[in-house]
Parts: sequence; structure tokens; C-alpha cells
Amino acid sequence: MFRKNRLRYIGCILGFSMALGSVFTINSYTNMLDQMMDQFFLVDSDSVMVMSKGTTMAQFVPFNSKVQEELRTEISQIYGVSAAIPLIFKDFSNVSSTDLIKDALVGIDFEYLKVIYLQDSTLSAGEWPESNKNEVLVGSNVASGNLDPGDEILIQNETFTVSGVLKPDNPLMDFFLYCEYSKIQEIYNMENYCSILYLLLDSEVIDPVVDTPSIVSQVESLSSSIHVMDSNSLKKETGSFFDVIKLIQAFLASFPFVISIMFVAILLTLNLKDNLKEFGILRAIGMPANKISLLIFIQVVFLTLVSYLGAILIGIVFFWYSYNAVIRFKLEYSNFIQFLSSMNDFITPSVYLNTFLITMLVGVLVSLIPILKWRKLNIVENFRKEE
Repeated sequence: MFRKNRLRYIGCILGFSMALGSVFTINSYTNMLDQMMDQFFLVDSDSVMVMSKGTTMAQFVPFNSKVQEELRTEISQIYGVSAAIPLIFKDFSNVSSTDLIKDALVGIDFEYLKVIYLQDSTLSAGEWPESNKNEVLVGSNVASGNLDPGDEILIQNETFTVSGVLKPDNPLMDFFLYCEYSKIQEIYNMENYCSILYLLLDSEVIDPVVDTPSIVSQVESLSSSIHVMDSNSLKKETGSFFDVIKLIQAFLASFPFVISIMFVAILLTLNLKDNLKEFGILRAIGMPANKISLLIFIQVVFLTLVSYLGAILIGIVFFWYSYNAVIRFKLEYSNFIQFLSSMNDFITPSVYLNTFLITMLVGVLVSLIPILKWRKLNIVENFRKEE
């Protein structure tokens, strides 16, 4: 059966691969967005964020937030708070190298940079910055091939040296420059203020689930000009914002998915009609109808497994192209292996597993179409028509 109608089989595989490749791409983007926001807002930790009132998660980078730094001392004395980390966010330039997304300057105590804020990040070049050396760490998009370790960069008329370049593993944080907190506070006239305070909770002395609401209430009572959110609230608020984007992505992906499935079903039905004579011969020599149905099912499952491999390749290519052309606004990685490896940094094993489960589910459902049609057809009558 596999020797006949090879073009049809190839069409089935391409149809499945395109449909499932779109699903793979959407899952990859959803996973990337979740990781991106979790890292930026530290929601994977037992944490609390303090910002000025009026700041929302839709702003992503809270340039306009202004929190009194003196609150840091009082908050640090609250039972269960292990650290209060101040950060300052400033617009580094009018536009970035992409001409669309602004580069952001992040002022942070370097003692927290590597071990907490960028604990899951690695460098593609150079070293982590050191305190009191006027050094900055730059995101890959800020570097954009024009900045290397040792290069100098001007911030508010003061010269800083690039210590290292981050490996591109978070699209949002790729647009950040990390500078020593005290220097940014000084040159941007932010004395006694920061943009936000991250509060890390000590899970060894408190139960974060039970005690966090009390800590939030205590922090809120310190000032009427602040907005306080725990990690669950942050995840919910950022999640609700991105749910809209995910819904739009799923809606757009549904069209090629449904059309491809219909296309595959039609091809399998046509293929079934061409094989009816063979099925009739098999029945005539005594093969049970159930075994013929199993033969059709195995055929479709084989096509589905091959299509899954094609879907992974197509999905990664789609993801690579859209990520570089839409998010980074430029194409990179001319080497196939290099881009495959770079995109894999954003794709967790769960994306492959989810795509595989969807693949098998679709394969089983699609296989029912030719099986049910085959069982309803009268092979003897079909032979008479052919004669």
C-alpha cells in the first residue's frame, strides 16, 4: 500500500507537519512568554514587589515608578523578609538598534545581579561586572554585534566599560544594560528613591502561602503611595495580560491547523478508495475486517510519527524566523546548527511532549475517518462499479 500514491502520502505528511508545526510554534511562544515574565518579575521565588501606585504590569519596564528608598530599612525588619533589593529602571536611549523597542538601563547592586536577578542567565562573552569599576553588563540586543567586552559606553556623560555580554535567553532582558545601583542613582538624580523594591521571603522561617498576605499588609501600611504585589498576584496579573496575546496566537494558528487536518482527511479518503480492490482481495482470502482496519490505523500512525518529526523541524524554523524577524527585527544565525541550538534555549521538553500528545491524538482521530468509511463501503458493489 505504501508504494502506491506516494505523492498522496507525501502530501499527508506535509499537511500534518504544517498543522502540527504551527501548534509547536504557538506552544514555544507561550512557554517563552511565561519564562520571560517569570524571570523578569522573579515570580518563581517567594517574593513581593513594591512599586509606586499607578504602575501596572502592562508597562513591563516601570520607568515611571518611584519608591522611597528609606522604606527598604523598615521593610527589612519585617519578620520573614530575607532581603529587600532596590532596582532603578531608566530609558537608556530614545530608540534601540531595532528602532522600535527602547533599551532599558537597570541599576542593581551587583551582589544580587548574578545570584538572584540573572541566576539562570549565562554570558556569551566577557565577565560579570564588578563593583566600583564603572562596568556594565549588556544584553545581546543592546550589544547587537557592535559592543564587545572592553568597549566603552557613555551613560549621562559618564564613561562605563562593557564587562560582558549576556547570552540571548530572554527577549525582554536582551534589551537591558545592567549598571551598579549607586551609580545610576547618582547620575539620574534618584537620591533616596528607587523604581521598585523586590522583597525575598525566607521560606525557612515562614510559610509563604500562609504568611505572605500578612507581610504584604505590613508593607502597605508603611506608605500610602506604594503598590504591593506578591508573586502569585504578579503571576496572575502578567498572566492575564499575556493570555490575550496567547489567545490571538491560538486563534491565528487554528486556521492552518483545521485546513491542514481537512486536507489530510481528504487525501486519506481518496487513498482508501484506490486501495479498496486490495482490501477486497484480502477479505476474499479470509482476512478479518478488524485486521484491515488495524492495517489502516498503523498506516496513519506511521504517517503521524513521520509528520511529528517534520513538525518539530518546521516549528523550530517558524519559531526562529518569527523570533528574529518579529521580536529582534533582524535575521541571525546563518549556520543551521547554530540557530537550531539557539532556539532550543527557549523550548522546554514540555513543548515537545505536548506537541507529541497532540500529534498522536490528531493521528488517532484522523485514522477513524478512513476506517469508518471503509467499514460502510460495500466492496462487492464497488468491484461491480469498476467492471
